[in-house]
Amino acid sequence: MKECLLDDFLERMTGWSSETIRKVVVNDSGQLVLYFTDDARSVYRITDCSAAHIKEILADFQEKGIDVASG
Repeated sequence: MKECLLDDFLERMTGWSSETIRKVVVNDSGQLVLYFTDDARSVYRITDCSAAHIKEILADFQEKGIDVASG
């Protein structure tokens, strides 16, 4: 699991698309689990944001055509 600040996460996310990420899941702990198209997986715990910020991030993923789920 990678811990990061929201700005750091958003910087890492730059350029990611449905060609890079196939699915994003918010697990029960509120962590973002990213499943990449090459079958890799990364877990992120964003330490300085609210649930509203997470919803905005998920909406951005969906706008890029990436599957988003909870649980």
